[in-house]
Amino acid sequence: MCAHVDVVPPGNVPWRHGPWSGAIEDGWLHGRGSVDMKAGALAALHALGTLRAARARTPEVVLQLVASEEDGGLGTFAALERDSAFDACVIPEPTGFVVVCAQAGALTFRGTVHGRAAHAAERLAGRSAIDRYVEVHAALAAHEHALNRDVEHPLMRELPLPYPVVVGRVAAGSWSSSVPDRLEFEGRAPVPVGMSPAEARAAVEAAVLGAAPDDGLAVELEWTGGMFASAETPSDEPVARLVAAAASAELGRPARFAGVPWGADMRLWCAAGVPTVMVGTGGIELAHAVDERVSVDDLARVARILARTIEGFADGA
Repeated sequence: MCAHVDVVPPGNVPWRHGPWSGAIEDGWLHGRGSVDMKAGALAALHALGTLRAARARTPEVVLQLVASEEDGGLGTFAALERDSAFDACVIPEPTGFVVVCAQAGALTFRGTVHGRAAHAAERLAGRSAIDRYVEVHAALAAHEHALNRDVEHPLMRELPLPYPVVVGRVAAGSWSSSVPDRLEFEGRAPVPVGMSPAEARAAVEAAVLGAAPDDGLAVELEWTGGMFASAETPSDEPVARLVAAAASAELGRPARFAGVPWGADMRLWCAAGVPTVMVGTGGIELAHAVDERVSVDDLARVARILARTIEGFADGA
């Protein structure tokens, strides 16, 4: 089992209980990282503690509590460099109790659109970097549409938007009465399941650079931050079937397999040849948000699912 213990910053908006409070109110545990994913780490610890106290027969189980998942997965990467001889891995990320067998990857990009400065009263003598960027932005939207038009993976196909493309920051100009000669934009592009990061990067480059107006001014694109691959584990793998059976028993209804548009350390385990799935609490919509919190009852349910999964391995299911 693998859980990350690093968290994102708390942001700039005041929290009801404070980001580091650990307050429990009305059955909810509050604080940064509570749902993403300290709850999963606690559930795994409780599962192992309960099985040990009961002297249950179990296979060899390793719980890895890793750092750096939020900015690249270096903790898991280092752990797998030391030892990757595992039969399977379960990651208790907040999946809403669905068994996640596929995850998209992600790339981070930064672009620069050049223009030609001029006085605002002589606008026609210049070339606005903002105007030039509009065509690039439209090309990125068209690229997103193309990626999501005919999604092949059956689990990813069920999502409302399997592969989002987002421009998260745009900055341009330096004076209100000048034609802006430079615009910078930053964003995130997906790596669809089955596509390599290099292929995904080339597709974004083709969209951006292909949309650049042919007017002698440059549009540049560079890749910053992490480069995260996608991952998948067939839903008929033993670990997927065991987790689904354990979740079904706990929930009293058939567990559902799913894909997710966000990245996680699952990709590193799969790349190491270890069949990996994710299952965890509800509340992914609260991850990275102000007033992040997790249901204590959900945490307990995940602990029981993990314990059942471990017992299933011991029984050779």
